[in-house]
Amino acid sequence: MNEIIKKVPTFCLWKMADPAHRTAKSILRRCSGIATQKSSRPVENLGRKVLALKLSPRFTLGLACAAALFFSDVEAQAQESNAAPVQVSRRGGFIFGVALGPQVGSVRGYPNDARRLGRREFLAETGFSAGGAGSAWVGIAFNDVLSFSLAGYGGTLVGAQHQTSYKAFAFRVEAYPVFAAGGPFRDLGVSIESGLGVVASSLRSDPATIPIDSGAASRLAVGAFYEGIRLSKLSMGPFVEADLMWSPSAFRPTAWLGWRMNFQNRP
Repeated sequence: MNEIIKKVPTFCLWKMADPAHRTAKSILRRCSGIATQKSSRPVENLGRKVLALKLSPRFTLGLACAAALFFSDVEAQAQESNAAPVQVSRRGGFIFGVALGPQVGSVRGYPNDARRLGRREFLAETGFSAGGAGSAWVGIAFNDVLSFSLAGYGGTLVGAQHQTSYKAFAFRVEAYPVFAAGGPFRDLGVSIESGLGVVASSLRSDPATIPIDSGAASRLAVGAFYEGIRLSKLSMGPFVEADLMWSPSAFRPTAWLGWRMNFQNRP
């Protein structure tokens, strides 16, 4: 149908719509006369004539052809914009990943009590602590160089006198800034996570005593990774990450490294 319509000459459409053009000019002249001359005829008479106007077959067909041409052009543009999906060579579509590894750091802070914040007698420090952490994420890879995910994170640190647990929910972005260099650089990436979580440190000798409690804490983690080992749609490799959580009552800087695995359904 679109092919037939496109073959209708433009001047034919104008000729078919010409009665509507003449009618519109006549209406405008009448409106101008009403605005500039005094007349005993009420304005309603013009409204009745406009409402009583009968559209000729040529006028109706002209409008139909013009509308068909317009919508066929819109449809063609939509088909062109959706013609082909983004081509990817390493990653794309749905992704799911996990990361596990040892973690080291320390925690410093107060109980989550406004009456004790900033008072030296309630300040506690865990000193150097070691433990492990894990993270999992699910999201979408827009193309070979950028992905966005929702991530969950948690871990534990153990010091000389304290044991610290923490967990968080975050937004995760991964990018591959040197992908265009080709070769192994296609799988070298950086990540950033930002979200909210909690940190709590208890005494190892008395787990019910919690000298450091963050309440709601912010989290920011920045890392680098290489996922050049591939098994079908599963890519894996080492990573390293700096991880920070903080709130008015707690400060927890850490670093960790380990092994990550990432599944993607494309290519």
